[in-house]
Order: sequence, then C-alpha cells, then structure tokens
Amino acid sequence: MMKHLKFLIGFILLVLTALASFGTFSLPRVEKGDSDRFSAERASKHIEVMSKVPHSVEHPVERAQVRRYLYDILEDMGGEPEIHEYDSVKFRYGGYFDIGNVYCQFDPLSGPADSYIMMVAHFDSRFRQTKLQKTVYSYGAGDDAYGVGSILELLSQALKYRDEWHQGVRILFTDSEENALDGMKCAAKYNPELFENVGYVVNLESRGMDGPVLLFETSANNENVLDLYSEAKAPYGYSLTTVVYRFLPNNTDFTIVKDSIPGINFSTIDNINYYHVDDDNFENINLATIQHYGAQIEPILEEFLTSGEYRDPDALKGDDDLVFFTVPILGIFSFTKPQFTLFCSVVFALFCLALVLNISARNATVKGVLKKALVIFLSSLLVLAMGEGIAFLTAKVAGTPFNITDTRYVMCSPVVVNVSLFALIIIYLAIYLKRRKKSNLFNIETLLGCSLVLLVLSVVLFFAIGENFFFAVPLMLASLALIFNIFVFLNILSLPLLLLIALLGCSFLYALSVALTIGALGVIMFIAFFYLILIVGLFGCYMSQKRL
Repeated sequence: MMKHLKFLIGFILLVLTALASFGTFSLPRVEKGDSDRFSAERASKHIEVMSKVPHSVEHPVERAQVRRYLYDILEDMGGEPEIHEYDSVKFRYGGYFDIGNVYCQFDPLSGPADSYIMMVAHFDSRFRQTKLQKTVYSYGAGDDAYGVGSILELLSQALKYRDEWHQGVRILFTDSEENALDGMKCAAKYNPELFENVGYVVNLESRGMDGPVLLFETSANNENVLDLYSEAKAPYGYSLTTVVYRFLPNNTDFTIVKDSIPGINFSTIDNINYYHVDDDNFENINLATIQHYGAQIEPILEEFLTSGEYRDPDALKGDDDLVFFTVPILGIFSFTKPQFTLFCSVVFALFCLALVLNISARNATVKGVLKKALVIFLSSLLVLAMGEGIAFLTAKVAGTPFNITDTRYVMCSPVVVNVSLFALIIIYLAIYLKRRKKSNLFNIETLLGCSLVLLVLSVVLFFAIGENFFFAVPLMLASLALIFNIFVFLNILSLPLLLLIALLGCSFLYALSVALTIGALGVIMFIAFFYLILIVGLFGCYMSQKRL
C-alpha cells in the first residue's frame, strides 16, 4: 500500500513539474484594457490597425499609412516625432524604393538626459513569399506589429511616472527591415546622432505568433545587461541561443548596433508556420504571448529610467560574457566564464565520487558501467537517425522542403513530435522494466553509464562552444542523487532532483523544438533520450527500498 502511495505521489509531482516547465504556473496572465500595468489588450489595438492589410516594401501606400499612424500616436503621447526618409533603396528582387523610419525622443521632465534607452521594432511586413507553391503576403500582425504595439504600450505606461525619470527614451520604428535591414542601416549611416548617448537597446522581433517570448540574443560582454535583465518577470532565455545565432544566416535590426551599444533582443519562437505568410494576421494573434513581452520588459524599462545607476551611457558595458539559462519558476541562472568552468569541474568531481561510491558499495561494476555507456551512446545515435528519418518523411508527405533547422508548413508537426517522443518513452520503459527484473545492478549501472556519456558530451561541447548546461546540469543532479542513494533513507532525495531535471529538460526541449522546427526532430529526441534515462532511473532509486 505504501509503495503504491509513494509511486502515486512521485508520478503526480512529475506531471505537475512537466506542466510547470511549459509555463503553466509561471507565465503572466493577460492584463485587460483597464489594467494599470502593461496590457496585451491595449497593445492589440495598435496591432489591429497596423495589420489590416499587407504593408511591405511592395505596398508603398499601405506602408505610408502605417507610418503615419505611428507618427500620430507618438504625437498624441506628447512626443515630437520625426520621419527620416531615405531614397533609392535597392529591392532584392530588382528595382528601387523609398523608405522612412519613425523616430521620437522622450526626455525626463527635468530636461535632456545624459543617457537613453532605445526601443526598436520594424513596422514593415514581409514582402512576397512562397508558401507551398503559392505566392502570399504577410499582414505583419506578429512580425512585427507585436513589437511595435508592445513598445507603444510600454511607452504609455512609462510616461505615467515620467517625473521619476533620470534617463530618457528613444523610439525607433524602422522601415524595410524585411528587405535587408535597410531602415536600421540607413539610420546608422545617415543619422548617427540618433544613437548618441544611447546606453541600452531593446529590440523586439517576432518569429511566429505563439508561445513565450525568448531573450534570444544579447550584446557581447553581457554581465551588466544580464544584471538589469534580472528585473524581468517570467524571464526566459538561454545564452546558447546567442552562440547558435552567430552561426545562422539570420539578422535583425539589433545586428547593426549590438557591437557598439549594449542591449537585448527578444522574439516569439512558436508556430513558425505563420511566419512571413498570410497566416500572420490579426485573427491569429496570441494575447498571452504579447503579455509576455510586457512582463519581461516593463520592469527593465522602469529600472533603467528611474535609477541613477544608468546616468552614464557606458554603465551597461561589461567585461565578461555570462553563460545563462532559465528554469521555469526558479528564474535565471548566470555564470561568468571562470565560474562556469569551476561549475563544470565540480560536476566532474561529483560524477567521479558517485562512480567510486557506487562501485565500492557493489551497486555497480566498472565493466557494467562501460558496457551500459557504450550501449546508451550507440542507442542515442540510432534515436537521432530515426528522428531525422521521421522528420524527412513527414516533410515529404507535407510537400515542403526538408531543412534540419527550418522545415516549415508542416501543420501536423506538433502531433508528429509528441507522438515520436511518447513512442520513445513507451519503448524505453518497456526495455527498462524488462532488463531491471533480470539484474539488481541494471538501474545504477544504467544511470552511471548515461552520466558517463553526458560527461563526455559536456566536455566536447564546453571546448567547442563553451555551452553545455543542458547536459552538465542534469549530470550534476543525477550524480548527487547517486551519491545520496548510497545512504539509507536518502534515496528519497532522488525525487526532487529528478523533478529539477524534468523542469529544466522539458522547458529546454520545448524551446529547441519550436525554434528549430520538426527538421531537428532527431536532435530533440537525442537529447530527450538522455533526460528520459536519468528521470526513469532516478525514479527507480526513489522507489527502491533501502534496508539498514
């Protein structure tokens, strides 16, 4: 009876942890139109106006109407907006066109400031795009009216405490970002005065209509930038995405200024099937997603504007690049490079201690651990290959080009990903339960073997890209559990440690799956395979009966 109750408690907590990892208990609620804080409903009013029709560089009249709307709104807020026009911009498909950025500066009531925060988003929608052999145009509701509407709502809220400002705000709504970052490039080249005394840039982008808003890029030497970001509510970001983004052929307006001005870059990442196509329209907006922009940026904006700490435009320039990641509910964790090196060394020491103690206690053998490590590694490669094979076949059936980091317009992709992961879980559980009955050493040797593989992968990633938290943290938690498991009654600590692995792992896998699309299904299943082994094995430790 007690064993069944113990299992039920552990299972319920695991399910609740999985829900928490997707933000069920931590993401902000949508604020209504009468709220005194950032309201997604109010921001959506701007989005609705901007996204009535496509307004790309191929739609000069409609684009001019959006530009004028933004000018009028900023003027109504008490600003003195400017339109900076640039002519003869080359279109990637041939020909030339004119563009115009919308700029406005708001100073403290006491007068011009010594330092400014610049909030940036682009107001043009995507020009012609091929979607399943059909030419379509985006309405720009998500990309990037999400960003523009959020900035207007953020500014409206900040103006309420303008008498407390020490620093000022500069708003830059760029034109023709979709073509070749033309608006930001022209501003930097022909109006460099706009960036004088700017101590902080916040760029808002959108790559999809749904899900949480990700801090996916920071400027270099981001220690002070991350310190300010700690003010954010419901933070969500990984330094790994900045590392990966450097290798991808993608750019945003932030690209033009990130080497000279400290800052951060936000974007949605879920539902790429609506990105740059006609599905990017007002009917498909997600108020919860818009609210997450405000939840993260509103506290940062208030802190920057009202604290005397940022009077110097160089205040956010740092010396170190931090490794950081977020864990739902627990918040953001950051390390300097020396600190992260020390952390990885501690993880290595914990694994060695766990290995020695369990072999000494005859819970495992060296031969058994090495054998399990080899089997697990080869199995992970098989899982990787099978996942990519499923993704390739799914893309073929959907009639869309396969790309490991960008396979779009596969409407059934969430179902395929979830079914594939569920099948992986069922198959592994069947194998685990069968093998464990045959050997008393199977569970501990499997955990140690998996940990050994994670150790090797962590070392490789550390020296290759300097990022390995998604392997190193679970390895640390598993090593601690294996050490506690040696002692009578302490095996129960395996439960909170495996829950932490699930909290970090599920959240990270979600971000990875929606960012890389179904094309990376094999990579997702590869990483999930290791998490699965650790969670199942540690649950077995938690359930085991330790005797005096």
